Amino acid sequence: MRIYLSEVFAAGLFWLFLSSAIGEYNTDENVKEVKIGVLVPMTGYWPIGKTSASAITIAVDKINRDPTLLLGYNMTFLWNDSMCLAAEGLNQAVEFRISGVDAIIGDGCDIICEPAAILAASWNLPMISWGCESSKLSEKSIYSTFARTVGSFSKMGGLFMSVLGYFKWKSIGIIASTESIWQLAMTGLMKVFLQHDIDIRYIHTLNPGHVLVTEREEYKSVLMLAKETARIFIMLCYGGDIRALMLFAHDLDMLNGDYAFLTVNLLPSAAIGNNTFMGNDGRDAEAALAFRGILSIHVREPTTELWQQFTKEVKEKLEDYPFEIQLDHSEKVEVYAGAIYDAIYLYAIALNETLAAGGDKKDGQAIVHRMLNMEFEGASGTVRIDESGDRDPDYSLKYYVNGSFQNIADYNHSTGGFNLRDVRVIWAGGRTNPPLDKPRCGWEKELCLEQGREATQQLVNVVIGASTAGVVVLALMFFLIIRKLRYETDLAQNKSWKLRYDDLHIQDHSGSGEAQSQGVTTFKRSPSTVRPLPVSFHKTETKEELNVNTIKAVKPFTSPLIQEEQTTAASNASANTEQIFTTIGNYQGRTVAIKRLNKKTVHMTREILIQLKQVRDISHENLNPFIGACIESPNIMMVWSYCKKGSLKDVLANDEYKIDYGFKLSMAIDIAAGMKYLHNTSVKFHGNLTSTRCVIDSHWVVKITDWGLHEFKAGQENTKSLHKMYYDLLWTAPEHINISKVEREGFSQKGDVYSYGILLQEMSFRSEPYSRKMLQPKVIIHRVVAHEDPPFRPDVPSMEMKPEYIELMVDCWNDEPEERPHFYRIVERLKKESGRGSNIIENMVTMMEKHANHLEQLVEERTRQLNEEKEKTEKILYRLLPPLVVDQLKSDNTVQAEGFEEVTIFFSDIVGFTKLASMSTPLEIVGFLNDLYVSFDEIISRFDVYKVETVGDAYVVVSGCPKKNGIKHASEIASMALELLSHMTVFRVRHLPDHQLQLRIGINTGPVVAAVVGVTMPRFCLYGHTVNIASKLESTCLPLRIHVSSESHSRLVEVGGFYLEERGQVQIKRQGLVTTYWLVGKEGFDKALPDPPLDFSEPLFETLDVYYAS
Repeated sequence: MRIYLSEVFAAGLFWLFLSSAIGEYNTDENVKEVKIGVLVPMTGYWPIGKTSASAITIAVDKINRDPTLLLGYNMTFLWNDSMCLAAEGLNQAVEFRISGVDAIIGDGCDIICEPAAILAASWNLPMISWGCESSKLSEKSIYSTFARTVGSFSKMGGLFMSVLGYFKWKSIGIIASTESIWQLAMTGLMKVFLQHDIDIRYIHTLNPGHVLVTEREEYKSVLMLAKETARIFIMLCYGGDIRALMLFAHDLDMLNGDYAFLTVNLLPSAAIGNNTFMGNDGRDAEAALAFRGILSIHVREPTTELWQQFTKEVKEKLEDYPFEIQLDHSEKVEVYAGAIYDAIYLYAIALNETLAAGGDKKDGQAIVHRMLNMEFEGASGTVRIDESGDRDPDYSLKYYVNGSFQNIADYNHSTGGFNLRDVRVIWAGGRTNPPLDKPRCGWEKELCLEQGREATQQLVNVVIGASTAGVVVLALMFFLIIRKLRYETDLAQNKSWKLRYDDLHIQDHSGSGEAQSQGVTTFKRSPSTVRPLPVSFHKTETKEELNVNTIKAVKPFTSPLIQEEQTTAASNASANTEQIFTTIGNYQGRTVAIKRLNKKTVHMTREILIQLKQVRDISHENLNPFIGACIESPNIMMVWSYCKKGSLKDVLANDEYKIDYGFKLSMAIDIAAGMKYLHNTSVKFHGNLTSTRCVIDSHWVVKITDWGLHEFKAGQENTKSLHKMYYDLLWTAPEHINISKVEREGFSQKGDVYSYGILLQEMSFRSEPYSRKMLQPKVIIHRVVAHEDPPFRPDVPSMEMKPEYIELMVDCWNDEPEERPHFYRIVERLKKESGRGSNIIENMVTMMEKHANHLEQLVEERTRQLNEEKEKTEKILYRLLPPLVVDQLKSDNTVQAEGFEEVTIFFSDIVGFTKLASMSTPLEIVGFLNDLYVSFDEIISRFDVYKVETVGDAYVVVSGCPKKNGIKHASEIASMALELLSHMTVFRVRHLPDHQLQLRIGINTGPVVAAVVGVTMPRFCLYGHTVNIASKLESTCLPLRIHVSSESHSRLVEVGGFYLEERGQVQIKRQGLVTTYWLVGKEGFDKALPDPPLDFSEPLFETLDVYYAS
């Protein structure tokens, strides 16, 4: 949100002037001011302030007159119209902050409360809402200064269950707006419904009409789909959307008494078009009729005399400054007026207690903490605030009649009591009985089928007893009827095919080694939403998803034929090798393959039930078994047995499989045998035979999958690209291609034979059909349907396959369907060609013997690659940890801490590094440090030292540890320090070439303990007082100097050859005053050293980023 300071400043001056005009109840100079800012929507799609805003004035007046509250303080207020818009509400919250308010009261719209409450928490400013009901706002770790005088949506669950239980409704549908408040409400209610075994038959999420006006017509299609699925609807959206939905319900004849509609906080004024985003559409009378019978849940409105007096005063005060609103006699004061009053009073009570305890009126967290578990009598009745800052509310159930809502039931949240008043509810259509939650015959006519069966049975019994002369005839009739009844009973009642979505456990095998593409070839898209009960959003970008969990193929085909499709898929898949995917899951302990259909619901017709029975009853070794189907909207799926080796397409694409002619012939026989059996069943044909619909199990038996269920699969939304549509037709016979629609049209057994011929060509070349034509699918399909002479077909292999195989292939894709052979003839020809049975196991044994050497070579190659990667890993490890430590870790030994009697430690940093960093960008600092430490690493590699670590500008080196070197450690470190200091004369900062780096160095000698700390990221660390002293010597060193302790001095004198000067005494923690030295050179060292600055003005002490344990 962009805020212009000039506007904010001007607005702030205006409100400061206004507040001084409206709130000065006491002019005593000793009286302090408490200023609140109130947010209330006066306009927009929920203008609740028009009937409740004057509660602000009433509350402030009463607080200022109450001698027990805020003694010595005078409360004033600012107010603004939030319009229920996030941008407007946040802008006003910032204006309130600039105006110096002590608390924010409001808003009533969650789209404002959620972000504004985060701002309030960051400002430590109390924010008390009178209407926001989002469950997220209960999280005190985020909204630490937020409280409210209404309850969260999660607290409505009990009332909803009471309503559903009273009316005996066990199945419902939910329609919710995409706005966050309604999405959160839907999620919370769904949890409650699932816990109580409520059948949620339909869920749809739609864009609010005021956001996407052009798509209001979609509401009609939503209801057309919903009316076939559910009878009781919970509508979670604002008034304008309720009005639009109810008008479409009116148009679709859903107000005949068969349907019920429940909503939340619906204002009666929403029936008037001008009060919503719909404007004056001339349908207010129809809207009022459509609203009749709506049940709406509201915060309970008190019935006491005090409440009547309060609402009367609210109406009177609305006419006064600053609101000046004239309500019609028929307009009621909303219950939210009481919540506004209570929010201001709640703040006053908590602030009063905070001040009495010596607290600060600016301490928002302390004030809100006082509100928790508070109880007081407010305008709206007893106000109980729980430990999350939410009110424990009581609710009312109301229904719309004669232009207003009438209370029909009350719900006590604390007791869970649901009390229905003695009110006769007139439902839509003028009915007095509540609607049923399902049709009388059931959604699939199953209840009426049962009644029909009983009636038929009775008829049979009467006929049998009526005449003995027709015993034989009647017996025959009885047999036929019984068989028919059993068939119909099995059809209507046997739901063994029906799978619950919650019982399908999707497995995530992303990146697994063995790739599959069972049942359907598809391409990776953005993940679909997976929920215990999924939501069908009104728009989706997904194309042909099977599900979120997919497995990539071993090797993509490289034919130009599919380059465009691969490019499209690869844009969403993260690697170039990803092409073919499927979904696998677990059902009742067995691994299954899942195909998601691109449709949201299935209308279970008799024809579909028959087809489900067919596929359930058919079994053959070359047909992949059908497990069942899921019809829970929007998760429409078919589930098949999972075959470990993947599809025929996967196997052909994997170069590691050496497939000879005999093996190809065996696979061809398996496919033909499966199709022969399928053609002799009631299914009659496959209709979409491709290499991805032939799968291979762990025994290398080829099985045909995705067969049957043509009616079940019909009606899917076509979201494929045009290229993909043409590509999918490559296996389709020309007589079944509708070129104008670019789709398959009709099925036949001869069409399956044509597809089989294309499969034979795929197996011969081990590539896509037509891959050697180097043409796009669109061109190929147009040439195929053109019936050229000779017909346009894939290339025929000349050397790879035997003539009999090629002849069969050409016969199968003959342009004349009747000239194509039947599958029983195909099986005979293939078996004759093979010279033996179609035992693919024998063929596999032969193939494995043939390629044993190939497998050995493959193992050797993988072993070599493994060793190379192992060497790379070890090189990196040796750079991170000392070699001795690495060797111990490799031997699986525990690295024990080790004490060293004497080592020499080097500390250095850069004087003025903080200032240098402020003059540079982060990337420049990283580049500069990299240049510096690369050069340092090269220098120290010449010495017997070990670099412990670099942190920021700090550089730590040790000698004598972890590898001991006698007394050489002091001289090695000293020589190294001189080299590094000398390097400062030539090193230049790339982005600041004129800047002279000023290195300072501290050196100390003594005992340390070394240890490897951590498991996930182990570090080699040094511990001991020696480390602390070295760090102290570095931090008290002058620029371009080497500061040496007396211990290091003694060792260097013992070794000899080094030039040292006494610096004097330095205060060291735990040591007191100690004598230290400057290292200025050594014998034979003739490199230039930088001159230390004479007028060093930087502080001698600089805070380190790293601290070392003593």
